[in-house]
Amino acid sequence: MFSLIDEIVITESNQDGFETILNITNERDAPVKAVIHGPLRSGKSTVAQARGRSRDLLSGKKVQYAHISELVSFFNLGDVGEKYLEQAGAVDALILDGIDASLIADEVATQLCKLLILSRNDQKVDTLIISDLEPSELDASELGQALEGFSKIAVEPLNAEGLITFAHKMILRYKDENAEAPSLDEGAIRYISGTFAHSAQDVRNAIRYLMTGGIFGNESIVSVNEVMHVLNN
Repeated sequence: MFSLIDEIVITESNQDGFETILNITNERDAPVKAVIHGPLRSGKSTVAQARGRSRDLLSGKKVQYAHISELVSFFNLGDVGEKYLEQAGAVDALILDGIDASLIADEVATQLCKLLILSRNDQKVDTLIISDLEPSELDASELGQALEGFSKIAVEPLNAEGLITFAHKMILRYKDENAEAPSLDEGAIRYISGTFAHSAQDVRNAIRYLMTGGIFGNESIVSVNEVMHVLNN
């Protein structure tokens, strides 16, 4: 079965950040403390969620993916949400997502995030922060103190060649779901990835529509001209 992990495309511009996330369960002498930052649609949250959902059978470390909005919701539940917050504070490796401008503007969320990170720093456990903000913005915020000593690793959105690789992965995904689904010729793939789409999400949406929308017959090979006609009308 195709999974989120299978969709990941590693390129020179995201390798350090993505591999830091994917290898979070590796044994090390010191805890991992890093901020993975980049613009929207750079894939960092997708990789973080994929890592949080997968198990490393060769490691005893437990990994938890959490979005700060979830933590705030559990905090507002009082005693009901206390167990979840305690788990996030003590788990071997926490991947904390959603660190953006709206978080910094929310005093409750910022303080909760700050206390959580400081607590994990004291426990010397692995903590990865997924952020849309530049390091300078984080350093100037209320989180600056908690993030002292964290490495800052930038990731960038996929370039044209990366999007082509991602498109091939999406075709494999929908073929995995339905072996008789129509496919796309190389010209169509390059048109979607290099001209039509502006992000991996655009590629995903276009290929899902073309392969699962019932537009083309089963097992057909869709040409670039057919794709242009459908997507531009």
